[in-house]
Amino acid sequence: MSSESQSPWINFVCRRGSHDDQVFRDCALQCEALGLIPALSRHPVQSVEIVADLADRFGERIDGLYDRTQKTIRLNSNPDYGRNWQAGLFFAAPWAAQSRGEAIRAAFFHELGHHLTSQFHPLRRIISRAFETHSTNCMTIYGRVNESEYDCECLSLYAINPEILRGGDSGGFILIERTLSILRSWKP
Repeated sequence: MSSESQSPWINFVCRRGSHDDQVFRDCALQCEALGLIPALSRHPVQSVEIVADLADRFGERIDGLYDRTQKTIRLNSNPDYGRNWQAGLFFAAPWAAQSRGEAIRAAFFHELGHHLTSQFHPLRRIISRAFETHSTNCMTIYGRVNESEYDCECLSLYAINPEILRGGDSGGFILIERTLSILRSWKP
């Protein structure tokens, strides 16, 4: 059984009896704080769901998954988190989180980054240039895979602790500040 928390820009699907509704509220509040509501109102995420045992097409455990066709986000209910932060040695941003909720929020913002870049194509050019220039400073291993993952890992770190990103990858920090500024003022 599940309940749904509907908003004009995102539909959070929550399992009854879980504490995921607080995680979703935190994600929504952070979207508001980052100024993303106007952009998401124009291009909403159809649903966000926290599920058990999320895996990719190869059967590998993953923290989140964005479906571009359906515009949906699925998040792992048991993400890896709470490791001692060592820039460049972590596989993905949720590992830097200090709690389960913060790790799920980090995974949410990573997947939300995929949604935003798939909907706002002009961002891709900015992200591509930043990746070419700054990817060697990326704070996570996964962020070095390609420009899309670089952007999403930077957004994820920015969402859970912008000072970590500012101190370790100033180019990534500037990238996120710039893309957020563009999204806040986006006129279709």
